[in-house]
Amino acid sequence: MVNDMASYAEQIAAFEAARETRVARLKELADAATEKGETFDAEAREEVDTLKAEVKSLNQQIEPRRVFRRLIDVSYAAMA
Repeated sequence: MVNDMASYAEQIAAFEAARETRVARLKELADAATEKGETFDAEAREEVDTLKAEVKSLNQQIEPRRVFRRLIDVSYAAMA
């Protein structure tokens, strides 16, 4: 079970890093539009939509792994 915990922790960290990269890009796009006083053009809108979908997908990967990790923690506590 120790390997499972490390594996879940590593997976969570990788998904969170990927999510943060996408969130940072979303912020860049929003800041650029704000600085120009413009709305998103079609290309930026498409990128924003893609990034939002990727963030949602990453969140859907992260949450179950957090649950699994908590379940493993509870199992260890019960065995102590």
